[in-house]
Amino acid sequence: MKNMSAEEAVTIGGMLSHFSKTCPDAEAAVEGDIRLSYSQLKVEVDKVSKALMAAGVGVGDRVGIMAPSGLDFYFTYLATVSIGGIWFGLNPRYQEPEYKYLLHDTRPKILFTVSPFEDRDYSTVLQNAGVPKTQYFVYGTPTGSAKSYESLIEKAASISDVELLDRQNQVQAEDIAAIVYTSGSTGEPKGAMLSHRAIVGSAIANAKWMEGGPHKALCCLPINHVASLNNLCMNVMAGGGLMVFHDQFDLAAVMTITKREQLTYMLTSPTFLMMLLAHADFSLEALRSLRLIVLAAR
Repeated sequence: MKNMSAEEAVTIGGMLSHFSKTCPDAEAAVEGDIRLSYSQLKVEVDKVSKALMAAGVGVGDRVGIMAPSGLDFYFTYLATVSIGGIWFGLNPRYQEPEYKYLLHDTRPKILFTVSPFEDRDYSTVLQNAGVPKTQYFVYGTPTGSAKSYESLIEKAASISDVELLDRQNQVQAEDIAAIVYTSGSTGEPKGAMLSHRAIVGSAIANAKWMEGGPHKALCCLPINHVASLNNLCMNVMAGGGLMVFHDQFDLAAVMTITKREQLTYMLTSPTFLMMLLAHADFSLEALRSLRLIVLAAR
């Protein structure tokens, strides 16, 4: 993959590759005590990519994940799209009929899940709702035919660097990278198919007007929402910035993390912002590092 500027990148994998070469030591992703530079993020993503290839994921195959915001989500997203797969996220708040509709619509080759999570056995719930040919891998305790995430990662060693690079180079700008579903408030949810060109082009355009970067931002939103995927993760990456992940929508944690990490960009809704300002422990000092706050609501 040739060296390119961020603006020349036409695929999501190409953008990650660019920053892993041009600013390898810059921080790219944080969750809890885990801190990854762009070069380290690329290594982790490539390992998952190889494991997916070894498990039979081909160009156009769907790969899903049910997880809270975190590195597990980020790795599977970047790994899937970098080898031509199509990624989609599932919300932990969904009920079994919703899972059944989405899984039968996407028919994923592989489905990842954190289980148990918040006292719910997602490994069993998703297998009951899914389709027979899906392979299930679990961060936590597998049930039924599901296997551990670690057992999948062990397969990465069977794919060479040359094989991985060859697959990555096959990915085109017009290929579908992700499916994001509507809320279904007026009928069945509709899957919006987002191409690499659409996601990357939007991120680069947004990074231009998001002055003061590279930015540092917190993602604690549901991973199935376009705000997590595009408005946070991809916009920040397009500027060579840092994504900080937290697995819960927690007002106190937002203030603590913003101050600790000196975050510069916040994406929120008017309701969330009002809740934050009204919080008993609200401190303007905790948010002083912010340079850009974007309010979004429908």
